[in-house]
Amino acid sequence: MQHSITKRVRRDAMLLAKAHHIPALGACRVTLTWYVNTHHRRDADNIVATLKPLCDGLVDAGIVEDDIPALMDKPTPRIVYRAGQPAALTLLVEQTAPHGPVPPSAGTTLYIAGPMAGLPANNYPAFRAAADELRASGFRVLNPVDNEQHNPGGEQQPWEWWMRRALRMMLDADGVALLPGAQNSRGAALERRVAEALAMPVRHLDEWIEVAA
Repeated sequence: MQHSITKRVRRDAMLLAKAHHIPALGACRVTLTWYVNTHHRRDADNIVATLKPLCDGLVDAGIVEDDIPALMDKPTPRIVYRAGQPAALTLLVEQTAPHGPVPPSAGTTLYIAGPMAGLPANNYPAFRAAADELRASGFRVLNPVDNEQHNPGGEQQPWEWWMRRALRMMLDADGVALLPGAQNSRGAALERRVAEALAMPVRHLDEWIEVAA
């Protein structure tokens, strides 16, 4: 449920940005304000989680290449009391100059490929750790582990079921990052063949990290 809400917020942010004809800004400041009409105690940290999918939606709309700090400044969301007016959330997007170096990885989306079958916890911890490393290096990441959302009941699904979803996800990437052991994985081998046939760069995880350094 939480994932579907996050996905909808991201999509709505992208559609609204396009509807308001916001041009590519290069770099920007994004300020989220929660207008309230009662004096109940509220914590601004509670709406921080909403800011991330909103910013991702702006990236999807082409406002900036990535939501890394050098290209997108995200101050802590504000709570403002307005008596007698409807409660509302507003997002202010202002153009700024890039602050700090922009890594070569900015705007690049990578898909993670590696072994799962027969490994403890399906090797999910390794996939999640790789996703964290790549994001820390400035990449946007598509992680096939997230395809679990399509199987909420946890039913046993055939290999082909998972691969169809994995390949659809991979086609939205700019390149593929290989985990250790990928050469022994039937699924990762198929993903690599498809990626290379489509002229998508395929490198080992540590090589992508080195490229971004």
